[in-house]
Amino acid sequence: MLLCKLFQQCACLSQHCHCCKSSNSRASQASCLQQGPAAVGKTSLITAIASQKQQRLERVNNSDTTTIQDYFGSWLPISKKQCSFQKGVLYRCLEDGGWLLADELNLAPPAVIAMLAPVLEGSPVIAVPGTDKQLAAHPNFR
Repeated sequence: MLLCKLFQQCACLSQHCHCCKSSNSRASQASCLQQGPAAVGKTSLITAIASQKQQRLERVNNSDTTTIQDYFGSWLPISKKQCSFQKGVLYRCLEDGGWLLADELNLAPPAVIAMLAPVLEGSPVIAVPGTDKQLAAHPNFR
């Protein structure tokens, strides 16, 4: 509820915070969509809340060049004969219970937004694209 209380103190944000419109006590554990004018402190607010709650926050600044690999990770060469999977920001947050801030989500390509839909809808298990792996969301993941 801390999140909603902080949003309610800032009228320009509380009117656009979709989790604040719910009387459900689970609202503070749900994904929260913030929308509003530029430079009103949306990102700073989430950063401050994560810091206060001592939660690791990872941010993706979306653009038209953002890829699914930015979120889930990709195979990268570590030598001439070996590759290693480097986990992406979403993969790490799902595993470790970190908080994910998908900034400027409206700029992401449709394929990225479609891939994030189950995450935003609160699905407890997320399929890793291009694999048969299923990731269970850590209870602290936001």
